[in-house]
Amino acid sequence: MKNIIKIFITTLFFLSACTSTKQVFNENITEPVLKTEPKLIYPLDAQQENRSGSTVVTFTITKDGEVSQTRIHNSSGYTDLDNAAENFCKNLTFIPAKEYGEAIPSCMRWEVKFDLKELGRAIKSEIADINDLYEEAEKATGASKLLIEKEILKKHKDIMSKVKDGIKLNDYIYGVVQNNIRSEWKDVSDSYPLTFLLFHDFISRFKDYDSLSAVKSLLEYSLNQDIDYLSLPGNFQEKDKANMAVLIQKIKSFVEINYPQIKLNDLVIKLNNNSIS
Repeated sequence: MKNIIKIFITTLFFLSACTSTKQVFNENITEPVLKTEPKLIYPLDAQQENRSGSTVVTFTITKDGEVSQTRIHNSSGYTDLDNAAENFCKNLTFIPAKEYGEAIPSCMRWEVKFDLKELGRAIKSEIADINDLYEEAEKATGASKLLIEKEILKKHKDIMSKVKDGIKLNDYIYGVVQNNIRSEWKDVSDSYPLTFLLFHDFISRFKDYDSLSAVKSLLEYSLNQDIDYLSLPGNFQEKDKANMAVLIQKIKSFVEINYPQIKLNDLVIKLNNNSIS
């Protein structure tokens, strides 16, 4: 699984600050540390045309750990890939660099690689592993079955944390969930990763799991993450807004029917304001 993340993101090197005075990280000046990162958007047109490449983006990390002043340093040769890379970098957050314990601005160069072939092979391998585990779980009982269930859950969480490309994440999701879930959601969310479906599928498959409440918490967390992804500015084009409206309503209805304890009102308003208004 370590190879998956390397396909997309490579930090080239740190620069100490966006000034004409060059500083060197030493015992008094510490590097910024990555805190959070969004899912990477691999433009659908680029996927359909089998285009790959890498883009190097430079940006400032503020004293608050936010990214500003992004700029394409080395282009992939494709505007849509460059835009996707720049959007990705804009939504990174960091623990800021520090000098004598005080936060300071810094600069970074970040390489984003778009490579369908390598990631596709890794995803297919993970799908095969999960489906093998499903077969083992059907035959197992007691403690043995519980261990398999925990391994499945761990693999789901690993994929969510390591695969940042939305489309390829969907390949995994629809490769491992049950047919009825796949057929219900694939038409409206083929381009939008719905990771909460992994946990909905798990709850549906393993009703005897000993910690279903924890899985439901994971579902709620992933639902929030998915909605945050859908609401990020710049992720989707004008032509996607009608599809987004259908998807929003479908998510809302799904939660009301299956998980009424989860309150989506504020999140749905957020989506409507940012994505389809």
